[in-house]
Amino acid sequence: LIAELYMKHAILIVLALELVTTNIVSAQVPTGAITGLVTDSTSARISGASVTITNRETGLKRTVITSDIGNYSAAVLLPGLYEVAAEAPGFTRLAREATVESGNTTDVNLVMQVVASPESVTVKGASPLIHYESHEVDGMITRPQIEGLPLNGRNFLELAKLEPGAQQPTKISNNRTVVPLLGAPVGVNGRATRVTVDGGSIMEVGNGGSAMGFSQEAVEEFQVSTVNFDLSTGATASGAVNVATRSGSNQLHGSGFLFFRDHHLSAYPALHRNPFNPDPFFQRKQFGLSLGGPIRKDRAFFFGTFERLEQRGVVSTEILTPEFARLSGIFPSPTYVDQFSGRTDFQLSERQLMFVRYSHEGSFSFAPTGDVYRMCTLPRGRGRLNGPTRAFWD
Repeated sequence: LIAELYMKHAILIVLALELVTTNIVSAQVPTGAITGLVTDSTSARISGASVTITNRETGLKRTVITSDIGNYSAAVLLPGLYEVAAEAPGFTRLAREATVESGNTTDVNLVMQVVASPESVTVKGASPLIHYESHEVDGMITRPQIEGLPLNGRNFLELAKLEPGAQQPTKISNNRTVVPLLGAPVGVNGRATRVTVDGGSIMEVGNGGSAMGFSQEAVEEFQVSTVNFDLSTGATASGAVNVATRSGSNQLHGSGFLFFRDHHLSAYPALHRNPFNPDPFFQRKQFGLSLGGPIRKDRAFFFGTFERLEQRGVVSTEILTPEFARLSGIFPSPTYVDQFSGRTDFQLSERQLMFVRYSHEGSFSFAPTGDVYRMCTLPRGRGRLNGPTRAFWD
């Protein structure tokens, strides 16, 4: 009897923790929304119009009906390019393109024309510009920027400095990245900046900073919030970075890459060759691949990435204590990092989406930083995230 009671309590505790975890993640789901107003050429509002929102890459559709005052809303939309089409009896079918970004609402107002015969009009261009529904100061780094801008070391968080209020991201002990933001209170550094991936926090408890690294091939976009962020951002004293990972589509697509940096290509010290002052050895190789596509057209998709870093360098140490001065010198400083991420998306129904992602980072680095307890770093990180989402307010 006692064993059965313990088992029941254990099950209740697990269920309670699962509910709490789901609530926490739901507040941070990296999705956006589309809202708008449907009117005719005289600005009269059209009620009962059918508005179909279609993801251009995955074919996922959401259909909503305008209210009595002609407005509509579609929440829980994954980032990407959408077609918003309105249809109503006696009016021309009207379609517009719209871009959805994580954490933002895109306004798409549709003006329909009365016609005697069926026609269709397509208008291009709608993206979130001014956010009237929020006072948050933030910015978005999109996939074209991540792909097109050069990055030394392929750390996508380096691009956060493109947004006003963000400073240069830095590496600290255990290979962690911090993103200092100018909106932080006095005395708070980048360790307090909250970093989430697909709504789940990857901050290291106690020390701060991101506990896991991700290949830039796995990142769709990320949002940098500096001032006036709302409660859904979570506990933070220094702003937040919200990362959305990539998902598959109806088209099979992938990429492969190899970056090699050799010490022979580096400039000599003082811009001339001096045998008595050689350039310290440094070599870096980064290679990997990505692959995504459909499992079932318009219903299920997969996307995965793998990246490996092999870096050979040196580090100079100087010990000022006379008794140990002979231990000073130049020592090898190798770094090896493996990063893997896999994600599967499912369209359960018109209003229900679910995704499952597993990510792993394993690394070894020898990089003295002045403190004895930081001389060797062997961080390993694994992350699992189940993200069922449901739109209740269409």
